[in-house]
Amino acid sequence: MVGWTLGAATYVYVYMGAATAIEQTHMGHLRAAYEEAFHVLSSRAREWQSLTRSPIADETAVAAAKAGMDEALARYRARRDELALLLLADGPAAIDRRWLVESIAHQLWENEGRPEGHAETHWRRAEALVLSHR
Repeated sequence: MVGWTLGAATYVYVYMGAATAIEQTHMGHLRAAYEEAFHVLSSRAREWQSLTRSPIADETAVAAAKAGMDEALARYRARRDELALLLLADGPAAIDRRWLVESIAHQLWENEGRPEGHAETHWRRAEALVLSHR
């Protein structure tokens, strides 16, 4: 449970389960994107290798295949790094992430005039913002 005391009002955010479900969904999407990027990279690499081994390969086709493979490699590395960051977040960085989510949720609450009964909405919005900026 996370809370702030502001004068006579106390606004409490509950962090039990909501973040876990969001993180699991996000991890599932990241894993799928990583696997897709890996398969595309593998396919493009096989295509490029096949063209480079051919004695009658067209230089333009080889260059296009190489460019496609380089693009797929960049996409693969980006997806790999995103997934690695999320997997590593379960260590000491998780505390920093929770603090960041808490701070953003609090700011959202303040920006909306400190309404009562919206703690879970603010928490989820803050969590989505943190996850989208990794």
